Amino acid sequence: MRLAYLYICRFRNFKNIGFNLTNDFLVQYDGEKKTFSIRENESRLPKRFWGENIQDLFMVVGNNGAGKTGLMQFVIRLFTDMAEGRASSAHTSEECGFAVFEEDGKFCSYILGGFEPTCNIPPVICGYKGMERTKLIYLTNVLSPEDSRRSRYPSYGRYSFFYDCSISALFHADNRNDVYTEYNPLEETQLDTYFYYEQYKQIKFVFDRNQAEILRDMKHKGFCVPVPEKLHIGVICEDLLDRLAPGIRKLPWKTSLEKFTFDYELLWPKTFRNQQMQEMENVVADYFPYILARCTVRSLFSSFFRWMSQECREKMLEWTAEREAGEREGKAFFKDMVEWICSTIIQSGETVILNEDYRSKAYRLCELKKCYLDYLDFIFDENISGHFQFTEPEKWLTWDYRVHYCSVDTSDDWFMDFLKKYRYVCNPDYFLNFDWGLSSGEKNLLSLFSSLYYVFDRDYTNTAYGDYKIYNQWKRGGEKGTAECDSLILMLDEADLTYHPEWQREFIRVFTEFLTRIYSPVCCKNIQLLISTHSPILLSDMPGGNVIYLEYDRSKKKFNTKPPVPNKTFGQNIYLLFKYSFFLKGGTIGAFAEQKLTGLADDLKSLEDQVQSGSYDIRMLEQELKELWMLADLVGEPVIRGKLKSSVQQTVKRIQLSAQKEQISRLSNDELGKQIERLQREQERRRDDKNNRRHDTGQQ
Repeated sequence: MRLAYLYICRFRNFKNIGFNLTNDFLVQYDGEKKTFSIRENESRLPKRFWGENIQDLFMVVGNNGAGKTGLMQFVIRLFTDMAEGRASSAHTSEECGFAVFEEDGKFCSYILGGFEPTCNIPPVICGYKGMERTKLIYLTNVLSPEDSRRSRYPSYGRYSFFYDCSISALFHADNRNDVYTEYNPLEETQLDTYFYYEQYKQIKFVFDRNQAEILRDMKHKGFCVPVPEKLHIGVICEDLLDRLAPGIRKLPWKTSLEKFTFDYELLWPKTFRNQQMQEMENVVADYFPYILARCTVRSLFSSFFRWMSQECREKMLEWTAEREAGEREGKAFFKDMVEWICSTIIQSGETVILNEDYRSKAYRLCELKKCYLDYLDFIFDENISGHFQFTEPEKWLTWDYRVHYCSVDTSDDWFMDFLKKYRYVCNPDYFLNFDWGLSSGEKNLLSLFSSLYYVFDRDYTNTAYGDYKIYNQWKRGGEKGTAECDSLILMLDEADLTYHPEWQREFIRVFTEFLTRIYSPVCCKNIQLLISTHSPILLSDMPGGNVIYLEYDRSKKKFNTKPPVPNKTFGQNIYLLFKYSFFLKGGTIGAFAEQKLTGLADDLKSLEDQVQSGSYDIRMLEQELKELWMLADLVGEPVIRGKLKSSVQQTVKRIQLSAQKEQISRLSNDELGKQIERLQREQERRRDDKNNRRHDTGQQ
């Protein structure tokens, strides 16, 4: 099912305006004339123009504030209305209109907000009936209060009819999806969780064998795609406890907890302590599990400590003060610490009167004790250090450094097992930071790819032959349902953000190629794209019939959607696209440069006026002309630069001539006679020189 037509009766600045969104059909609704028509487009694009299963790609352009994002928000509003199971025309709203959907030549409609068409339109569907196999995906890097408010409802995840991947929505959604975030205050963890969860999604995408092969093959065929070969890991050794409770280490008590978490000597097994520095790299490899175990124990303690009341914190400190340090080393040492912290939390909680919330959280969090113990078993029993390459090993044993670095190959399947176990012991105090060593544009493209990958039903990482599926799920009243999706409507707002012009030039080619690979025809038979942009480079990849133009006149509060003339955008000169397709009223150069060049012409006129009036200083004139010449020489466009420099030269000549006239007018008669005699002698000398040269040439 694809979105063929959209009619907005009322929504924000839109009023009674329609948009055709398929290249195969021409759909039109006229409320005043009471007509509705659908006919085949005789000028439609060749089949598979955009790719094997991309049926339509439309681009929205226009002046600032014209409503490019608003158009997408209306589509979202319509889909969320459908996802909530409302019948068409079920309620009256200031947000109203209708949409026409098409599949295999059959059409249906959905009416939003009590809109009443003035003529017959295709059969109207009720709620999501008939749309079970279609999913809408929205991506944007622009922060929006509307996206943020909408994302507070958990029903717009990857299993919903509408999957909201806007950055504002992901701030909330990632926090919900991460492990046991219910035990930590949202305002303290939300931002960190967003960044770390995005890293986690990227890692899952890159470590998926099939997706990694897609990237490598595209790179081999000349596509500009990021292909990470190594994942760089920073082990953060900062004092997490001090960050949560400033000054805690200044308290006048000595406990085994302080020794366990602050005395680094105790973390060293006795077998390590006397090894020589020439064995440093081997020492670091052996020491690595102990560093991870230390961070794990501290994370467990801080998870409790951050939401405790002051009374609970004081009670816990009393219990920790009574604890004696154990003698065991290695894994047993840290597992004892986990057991002790959990038991201490429970005991301190039971002694606090009327703090049921604390006790409830403590008991539930202690149920996750097994995750901590499993992680400790994993990092000590596995040859964990054999999978990592360590950077600057001499710094690993110096705790003055807050972050230590290592890396792992993206082909190492074992790492995903490590990552899954790590996620259950790190939240919200993440002690591993992941980075690909990519540019900001490459990171943004990788983030886009991983968001599209995350819509799949399950984790296909390390699956040699993944049967990739996308699902919609719903629960309305007593009805539950699940349907495998075969159609995607993908909206990408401000697609050109953060990309270098060369990457903008490649974007449509790369994006369409990637989509047909990650969502192959086996997984999804129909993909429809709606992209907004301010980039003429992206627009030059669009046929004219696939461009939606929006021009909004704020003074008249009126839209203009007529294509500009000329409207041949495909392969068009970027200068013309700037001038006509983006409704530039003030020219095609920057306003600052335009101001400077306009000022240059005004300054030349002012200088000429000063000369004509006789009130000028020749030295100041010469300095100003020199500066104007330098400004003209800065202009990059050769024709404009040449004309400006010519204007400066002509002004210089006029000023010089005027200065000579002024100088002559000030001479007395005697001085004027002497000047005439001097000029005559000079004229005779030049005439004699010319005759002599002719004579010499004749003799030769």
